[in-house]
Amino acid sequence: MTTKHTLDFSALSNTTFEAITRQLETLRRDTGAQCVFLADMLGRRLAEAGDTAQLDTVTLLSLLAGGFAASGELARRFGNGEAANLNFHQGARYDVYSANVGDNLFLAIVHDRQVQSSRIGIVWLYTRRTIAKLLSILSSIETGGAERPLEAEFGSSLLAELDTVLTEHPSANVHPPDNVEDDEPDISLPAGRPAEGESEELLDMEDAIARGLIPPDWGG
Repeated sequence: MTTKHTLDFSALSNTTFEAITRQLETLRRDTGAQCVFLADMLGRRLAEAGDTAQLDTVTLLSLLAGGFAASGELARRFGNGEAANLNFHQGARYDVYSANVGDNLFLAIVHDRQVQSSRIGIVWLYTRRTIAKLLSILSSIETGGAERPLEAEFGSSLLAELDTVLTEHPSANVHPPDNVEDDEPDISLPAGRPAEGESEELLDMEDAIARGLIPPDWGG
């Protein structure tokens, strides 16, 4: 089973984001593309390189994302979770290439045929190289942002719950005993109770006076 990771690109450092953008610019230059995008499977643009002024990038990336969603479902149903998804669209003016980057991202490469025609073999060669480098960068991000151990998460959650309770009920002050370890439980039997295993002894008045349990003048 393929493990999926959700990456928060808004939390990336400038150095990491620049490394990703640099890979896109290198791919654009090596293939002669007008622009290159990195987007997620919802069609949201995460990074780009090149001239995008005359393109409806929102529609473009949304349509490509829909295609990847269908291809991903096909791969899952036929047990090809690690399959590469490469797509090519040849239009009157633009050639559009796209390829998945892991499970959650994809590259889109746009060529303006009026400026420079694309060569499929060259585009795929450099695209595969870029994908490998991007996966390496993203893998280092995932490793550095590993989840905390269960104990740490549980402890933080517990403290948060306690803070909430104490905030909602400020008058419920709980004071633990000062010397818990010094307090020993009282295991002595109440007066008049025989120890376990012993039978109770019934005394008459004379025996009780004789044993000094009651004063001689009691009841006199």
